[in-house]
Amino acid sequence: MKTKYIYIILFLILFVGTLYGQNTMSSPVDLGTKSGSFTYTDTKNTSSYTNNYTGRSTNDVFYKFTTTVAMDVVISHCGSAVSDTYVYLLNSSGGLVASNDDYSGEGKCSTTTQSYLKMTNLAAGTYYVVSEGYSQNGNITTTIQGTVQKIEYDLGSKSGSFTYTHTQNTANCSNSYTGQSSNDVFYKFTTAVAMDVVISHCGSALSDTYVHLLNASGTRIAYNDDYSGEGKCPTTTHSYLKMTNLAVGTYYVVSEGYSQNGNITTKIEGIIPNAGMGVGSANQNYIHTRTYTNEAGTAYLDQVQYFDGLGRPVQMVQKAITPGTDSTTRKDLVTYQEYDGFGREDKGWLPAVVSGNNGAYMPLATYKSKAM
Repeated sequence: MKTKYIYIILFLILFVGTLYGQNTMSSPVDLGTKSGSFTYTDTKNTSSYTNNYTGRSTNDVFYKFTTTVAMDVVISHCGSAVSDTYVYLLNSSGGLVASNDDYSGEGKCSTTTQSYLKMTNLAAGTYYVVSEGYSQNGNITTTIQGTVQKIEYDLGSKSGSFTYTHTQNTANCSNSYTGQSSNDVFYKFTTAVAMDVVISHCGSALSDTYVHLLNASGTRIAYNDDYSGEGKCPTTTHSYLKMTNLAVGTYYVVSEGYSQNGNITTKIEGIIPNAGMGVGSANQNYIHTRTYTNEAGTAYLDQVQYFDGLGRPVQMVQKAITPGTDSTTRKDLVTYQEYDGFGREDKGWLPAVVSGNNGAYMPLATYKSKAM
């Protein structure tokens, strides 16, 4: 008989411990760690709990969640049986971050005395949610939603050839595009002239990637998964997409993993066909030399050597040779050679940096104003 009583006592101890085990910071309902968007809903009868948080005089339930990236977080008591509720958001130390009693703004519950709390761009970290009634105990439905915002980088407007490279860990992004099930990152660019555009994921840490090209309305116009043709990446499961003579307009590149998240290196190159071919001034004698610097032929250096009427070299222009992000920010480097009355080399000028020249011939007077 004593053994039976012992079992009953042990059962009651375990039952009570379980019953009251989710209303303190040390023993909350733990949602775990979240690195992407999530939704969690749970209903608890606070009559079965105790009052451990110094908010209202009613009983409370604690929830814990950890985020690895910043996200918008919404906490609500919509649909609770208790008509008037209170919610608190605490940081990892138990300090109050925000709270709500009644709410009648955007996203409100149908019963405005049920709590609704929205935190925009909440920093990564560990947080606790405390749910309780305003003055009564009962069934409270707690919904916690985390949304990672779409990450988008704007390259701006391009009127000349350009190259852009960026690496993004998509584990820190959201799945905003309905392509693969993995997270994605957006890149926006606008072209002022028609050009060839090459988009690739060569060199990405993530072994299998996917790329989409969208127009200004968000409609997909091209995409690539694996590629083994001309210009391919060393890893053929890295995406490679070439658009020939892409029309003027605004476009979006969406980069994502085929099935996983991770570091994706996105390279976007805009190439104006024959750019630099014929950049020399039409009223001058010149030789144009193009030196390609990659196997695909998408990167190169242009040089224009000008000659006088006697065939003597007088001016050398290295087009867009100075450091810069693209052809619109890089500048020409110009050198000049003068001759004396006997046709002998006289003055050899040091290089001058000239913006907006595009490889054109520069009169001596203009050159001197730049070089001095």
